[in-house]
Amino acid sequence: MDPLVQQVQEWVNAEYTGRTGYGDPVAEDGITGWSTAYALTRALQIELGITNTSNNFGSGTKAAYESWGILEARYEPTSQQGINIVKILQGGMYCTGYNPGGFTGTFADGTAGAVMQLQADANLPIQDGRVYPYIFEAFLTMDAYVLTPGGDPRIRDMQRSLNNEYYTTAGVQPCDGHYQRNTNKALIYGIQTEEGIDPSIQTGTIGPMTRDRLPTLGVGSPERGFIRLLQYALYVNNFDPGVFDGLYGAGVRDTVREFQSFSQLTVDGITGTRTWLSLLQSKGDPTRRGAACDTITEVTRERAQVLISEGYDTVGRYLTNVSGGLNKKIQPGELETMFSLGLNVYPIYQTLGRDASYFHYDQGFEDAKKAYDAARSYGFPEETIIYFAVDFDALGYQIDNNIIPHFQGINARMRQLNQFYKIGIYGPRSVGIQASEAGVAMSSFVSSMSTGFSGNLGYPLPDNWAFDQISTITVGSGAGAIAIDNNIKSGRDEGASSINTDLIDNEPKVYDPFSLFSDITEGEFDEELSKPNPSFSYPIKLGAIEGSLSGTLILDDEPSWSIDLKDGVSISGKESIQQYFDQLLNRMIEEGVSRNGENIDNINELRLEFDDLLGNKNISLLEEIRFEIGDLNWSWSAPFLSVSAFTAEVLHDIPHTEAQLMETLTIDGLNEVDIDFTTLKVGLVFVLTILAIALLAIYGPAILAASPVVYALVFLVGR
Repeated sequence: MDPLVQQVQEWVNAEYTGRTGYGDPVAEDGITGWSTAYALTRALQIELGITNTSNNFGSGTKAAYESWGILEARYEPTSQQGINIVKILQGGMYCTGYNPGGFTGTFADGTAGAVMQLQADANLPIQDGRVYPYIFEAFLTMDAYVLTPGGDPRIRDMQRSLNNEYYTTAGVQPCDGHYQRNTNKALIYGIQTEEGIDPSIQTGTIGPMTRDRLPTLGVGSPERGFIRLLQYALYVNNFDPGVFDGLYGAGVRDTVREFQSFSQLTVDGITGTRTWLSLLQSKGDPTRRGAACDTITEVTRERAQVLISEGYDTVGRYLTNVSGGLNKKIQPGELETMFSLGLNVYPIYQTLGRDASYFHYDQGFEDAKKAYDAARSYGFPEETIIYFAVDFDALGYQIDNNIIPHFQGINARMRQLNQFYKIGIYGPRSVGIQASEAGVAMSSFVSSMSTGFSGNLGYPLPDNWAFDQISTITVGSGAGAIAIDNNIKSGRDEGASSINTDLIDNEPKVYDPFSLFSDITEGEFDEELSKPNPSFSYPIKLGAIEGSLSGTLILDDEPSWSIDLKDGVSISGKESIQQYFDQLLNRMIEEGVSRNGENIDNINELRLEFDDLLGNKNISLLEEIRFEIGDLNWSWSAPFLSVSAFTAEVLHDIPHTEAQLMETLTIDGLNEVDIDFTTLKVGLVFVLTILAIALLAIYGPAILAASPVVYALVFLVGR
């Protein structure tokens, strides 16, 4: 907290609160920030008679200030208006780190000295202590004009050079050593000045006139001003051309080649329009065609053939829909169509991620499972990269506080799922860069056509970019017409080229709608059933453990069982159930289920699978029995674990009559299987004994009683 800044905040609130155009009072906390700079800007506009105030020190404010008069040394105001204008300037000085020698309302030597210090720091050609409009504006920002922590001295040299050469159109830009939005605009102002564009129509953005006047440069080109700007542009895109000397030699040529290769441009070492545009704006040349695209539209055979004819070989498609939104997800048979014609596909997961509030650890944890389930249901093979969307202009603090934790949640859940799929990120350049540096995304799909995003202005392509979205176009006609986002493809991710059919159809279903079992579906049961549930079932999954639980369970005086887990782990019936679950819990924690020591809650399902449950017994049509625990909650404080639902399923080839079913079950002595489960809460010592698995009785009745019966599923089978 800076008491001088606090003094400024208290004064501006006391002087202007309630006056038309001032807005809400600024926080009087002594912490400098944009809110204080905006308050001072609106206060100046009020003093200058501007009624339609704003946070922007625009052309109207500059004109009104020039008309009022330029502040300079030893100015002693004779009116309250003059005193207030000087105090606004001095307040801006304190907020930007300059000392005017007092908050007095008098333009004394200390105030003039602060002006000259900024002029020198910014390397302006005029250093006379006068407050020109561009100087007043510079004091009413949060820009820094000295090297700040983490800044690059060479970028600061570039910023100071741009100020010295182009301040009359670009204004005074920061000189802190960090390439950013304003530095990018100053670079383009410089190019527009070198192109001879009239200052009154320069914008600091690429328009048709700027594009058309870009020169073609090569070794020996004489345009030193353009070449120096090219060297700056290469450097801030992470390609170092060496000294900023304005000479196009072999070193610059080779650096241009490296950039062209990285950006998938024609590699020739010559800086033409397309190379210039890729250096200066995120979308580069939007007329350029890529080899990849993404679309919200189903890719039919006709559309796929059009895409191929247009040069596309990889297509991005959405895994899910948003409730109440467009039907943009992959349609039945669509992948098979594209793969059969030679197109590859990369999956995109997007729900409502259009503002920062959506993004947090728990949401990422949830999204990972939804994306995983959807990708598996389509048959995307293992190690496919799923691109999780960040579809808004995330600012730096939002990336730190929202996006990175969100992707940490995605990573934590994917670790529990054995990292079956890889994690990519869709978003502006800054999002891709920071997520990749944080180690939470291995590949970036960049939303570069949003050139106005602060996360694209002043940022290079991420090193791990796979797809660069630069334009929206429509290709084809008639039945083959399709709107797409045109993407440049780096080759780092080729997408999926085939379906893994083993991953498909793993959800419950009834095979024969006319069978006597067609009305029985997966669910919770609180009554006895006279026949097994013939629905399909789920893969094995228990935290970070997967595999199969198989063998024979005999409930007599000496129960026995065999449990086979992944990686060759096998536990026999001679070991206690408690011993098994102790090992299981340790394994789950080792695999990352602990979520960095936080509570584990909202685990929706815990599933066990019994393959070949009865060993060599003759059950010709019975394939497996699987058990599902629902509404599971796990915490590191009591109650440590609770369960409120239990479901058992039998998978078999469905006979059409009950008699046929009974004929398939030829196990001597088998009378019935009872499964009892209730809502359970267990303590730390026996944290997982709720799964005391003694499930099948052979050679006599059997009862598993975990607690008073709430849900019961009874399979009555006989010889």
